[in-house]
Amino acid sequence: MPELPEIETIKRDLEKKIIGKKIAGVEVREKKIVHPNPKVFATALTGNKFTKIDRRGKLLIFHLVSPPKFSSEKLRRARPDKFLLAHMKMTGQLVYRYDHKTIYGGHDVPKTITTLPNNFTRVIFRFQDKSILYFNDMRKFGYLKIVSGEVKNKILATRFGPDAFTPKLSLRVLKEVLEKRDKSSLKAVLMDQQSIAGIGNIYADEICFMAGLLPQRKINTLDVNDVKRLHNCIGHVLAHAVRHRGTTFGTRTTQNYVDSEGKHGNYLDFLKVYQRDGEKCLKCKKVIIQKDITAGRGTRFCKICQK
Repeated sequence: MPELPEIETIKRDLEKKIIGKKIAGVEVREKKIVHPNPKVFATALTGNKFTKIDRRGKLLIFHLVSPPKFSSEKLRRARPDKFLLAHMKMTGQLVYRYDHKTIYGGHDVPKTITTLPNNFTRVIFRFQDKSILYFNDMRKFGYLKIVSGEVKNKILATRFGPDAFTPKLSLRVLKEVLEKRDKSSLKAVLMDQQSIAGIGNIYADEICFMAGLLPQRKINTLDVNDVKRLHNCIGHVLAHAVRHRGTTFGTRTTQNYVDSEGKHGNYLDFLKVYQRDGEKCLKCKKVIIQKDITAGRGTRFCKICQK
C-alpha cells in the first residue's frame, strides 16, 4: 500500500498536471468505488475544475470550484463547497495520460498490462484539453467520494489523527496520542491512522529502528527521552522518504509503487530494516535483522540496536 511519502509525492506531481483544467466528462466503470451513486458523482465533477489538492495521511483531498456566493442562506446551504476524497488503499493507482505520454502514481500493475483503460480501470476523468486521469484498482478496496466541506471535516476529525508529516504532530501532540494508547505496542500506535495519519508498515519499522526502540515495546515503558527521540525520527524518516520520492519494491516486470512521473521511488536504497530480515544489521554489524508479527504485520528489527 502506498504510504504517506508516496501519496505526498503523487499530490505534488498531480498539482502540476490537473489543477485548473476543466473536467469534460467522467465515466464510472465500477459503481462500488464511487460515492454518491455514479450519476450524481459524474454530474458533480463534469464541467468543474480541481483548484487545489490537500492530503491527510494517505487520503488525497481534491478541492472543486466553489459555488457562487448567494445572498440567501438557504441557497448557500443548497450549494455547499464540494471536495473529492481519494484513497488508494492497497492497490489503487492514478494514471495520467496526455499527448501519448503516460505517467503513473500509486500501486503499479504488471508492466505487461500496457493498455488504457484496462480491466482494472474503475473511473475515468476526461479533461477539456484531451488529457485523461484514470483511477485503477485491482482489488477494488479504494474509493472516490464527493463530499461537502462539513462531511470532509467530520471524516478527517473522526477517522484521521494528526498528519505525521506536518507541524500538527508536535511533541506535545505525540505525547497526548501515546498516553491514550499506553498499553499498546509502539508499532500498533504508529500504524493506527486514527492516532497518527500516514505511517504504514515500511516507515513504522524504519522509524523504530532510527529511534532505537523495539516495535514491540509497550507505550507505558517509554520515557521522556524515548518519546523525544521518536518524535524527531518520525519527522526525519518521512522527510527523507519524500525527498527520495517514496519506496519501490519489485522486479523488472512489476513494481509496487511509482510516482506520478512514472519514476520509481529510490528510498529503497536507504532502508535499514524493512525487507532486510536475515541480513546483517547495517548499524551494529553483529546480528542479523529479525522478523516477527507485531500489530498484525511482518515487523523487522535489530535486537541489539533497538531496546
